[in-house]
Amino acid sequence: MTLDRWKPLLPTQTSASQAGVLHGNNDGIPGFRWWDKKTQRLMVSNHPKDAHEIMQRVSNGDGLLAHSGASIGNLLSGDAARSFLTAATLDDPAKEIRRSHVLDWFFISPYSYVRWTLLSIGEVIKELVQARAAARSGLSEPRGFPYPLARAATNVLLRHLSTALVIEEMWRRSSPIYVDFVDYDEIAHHSGPDRVEARDAVAGLDKIIGIIERAAADAPRPYRFVVLSDHGQSPGAMFAQRYRKSLEGLVQDLAGEHVKVQGATAHVEHWGRISPLLSEASGITGMPRTVTSAPFRRHAGATDDAEKPSDIVVAASGNLVQLSFPGMPGRATSEPGPHRWDRSPSGDRPGHGPSQRARRDRPRRRRHP
Repeated sequence: MTLDRWKPLLPTQTSASQAGVLHGNNDGIPGFRWWDKKTQRLMVSNHPKDAHEIMQRVSNGDGLLAHSGASIGNLLSGDAARSFLTAATLDDPAKEIRRSHVLDWFFISPYSYVRWTLLSIGEVIKELVQARAAARSGLSEPRGFPYPLARAATNVLLRHLSTALVIEEMWRRSSPIYVDFVDYDEIAHHSGPDRVEARDAVAGLDKIIGIIERAAADAPRPYRFVVLSDHGQSPGAMFAQRYRKSLEGLVQDLAGEHVKVQGATAHVEHWGRISPLLSEASGITGMPRTVTSAPFRRHAGATDDAEKPSDIVVAASGNLVQLSFPGMPGRATSEPGPHRWDRSPSGDRPGHGPSQRARRDRPRRRRHP
């Protein structure tokens, strides 16, 4: 094996990194979540509708997987001819191939149901025990339900289903095959990258790679392996843990009660992990998919499309947060100017107090939307 260095750019998160790897273009993806002024709505990278929109913007039809490739468990498809468990193609019947021997076996076989149910119960129990130990040490964020169920879905169901799909595509001679194993990422987000449960997830992925490597030895064509992490992680306390106040609460205090602030800071990545799994299951068993649509977007911080946009949108992407002003065209700067909310109840204009004047006297910098 050859070990090399990989440096993802800001924002260090999956949708921007995958867009660069699979489509050669990650322009216009400022975070995992952001207020999009073009469409006047909150974009959430792992929501199927938004992932499809992102892919349409970055794709030229000739992505990494466009020629006989396969996409498995990703956010974006890389223009693959065959796509499974991929957020951007879940609602695209021309791309998402829902029928395969693996899917039939995985969701219909009684043996599969018994095995995956028992393994999932074991994973939930393991999470409850480890979460209690982490809470006593104060080293991680609270890990209540539904996270134990999401961990079982990623560490058991998605891990083994994705592996089986990779091996099936190898026997179809598909090349290249790009698969995203998300279980370490999911666990490290909640427990921290240095915790024992995160290290166990890496060890589990190592075994999975070994299984795929052994299968490749019998595949009808040769395969080479590239193993990468599409972004890094570093330990740190959540904003609310450190400052005893939510980030959107701080922005609300600074802006004033007359300003409408919309927060999009809740952890929603595990819902995105489960969405493709439920989608594939629904295509075979008739399971409803309501959990992947409106409730998902509301939990992510999105409001009703018919509702009037907020004055300020606070969108979090890991350790990066973006403050967007939907009423201002283009990128907001520190230059004073008219606002949609340019008068407070007391008659003072926001941004004209002593502290604001002092900030404007400093060197001005461009700000992200």
